[in-house]
Amino acid sequence: MTRPRTVSDEAILAAARSCAVERGPAVPLDVIANRVGLTSPALLKRFGTRQELMIAALRPIDPPAWVAELADGPDDRPLAVQLRELIDRILHFFSSEMPCLTALSESGFPVEHIFDRAQTPPPIRSIRALAQWLARAAERGLVDQGAVEGNDFESVAAGLLGALHGRVFLSDFLGATYWRRSRDEYVADIARIYTRALSPVSRSQQLELQKRGNGTGNGNGTRIEPGPHLTKPLRKKKKS
Repeated sequence: MTRPRTVSDEAILAAARSCAVERGPAVPLDVIANRVGLTSPALLKRFGTRQELMIAALRPIDPPAWVAELADGPDDRPLAVQLRELIDRILHFFSSEMPCLTALSESGFPVEHIFDRAQTPPPIRSIRALAQWLARAAERGLVDQGAVEGNDFESVAAGLLGALHGRVFLSDFLGATYWRRSRDEYVADIARIYTRALSPVSRSQQLELQKRGNGTGNGNGTRIEPGPHLTKPLRKKKKS
């Protein structure tokens, strides 16, 4: 009769994850085994090799919860509200996973052992899922359909994720936070910037933007000469 396992695989993976973050991916198996009250051979019996154990412990959940939730949206609430909620969830994911990703990158394990080469890598799938969410937002009238060519929001999605990943990466890499804006302020800032960039604009707003872009345009592509309202009168020099 097989003896029941007293320590679950999940408990072993949690211990391996914690040890790798604390001491690096080269942490001895004995350290992990001692933390869960097992032996190193017992760990290898469960996971095969040390590399397989560390990859299973450090590899992010696929798909992340925030990516899975994208399939249910967007809804009819204002874009600003939904973007802020989404950005907050993504930043939380990056903050919680960055130590594991750092340890995984330092491990030297071949990428093909971490991600299945036969499938699109999870980071790319995340970008595409967010791009599809933005495309659906455009169909709902929440996002300007003319914001990108062909309604393909891949570049927008990559830029948004990069802004969030960059903050977390730099903080983790430098070992300290040098940001002047707090986390919540940063979330609000990024949400505001992308809302303004993506929100549909009225015809009158489009004409005003064209005027600003041309400097001396009248909004319909016809160039006009600057009048007195666009130029400052020259001051006459006083006679000495």
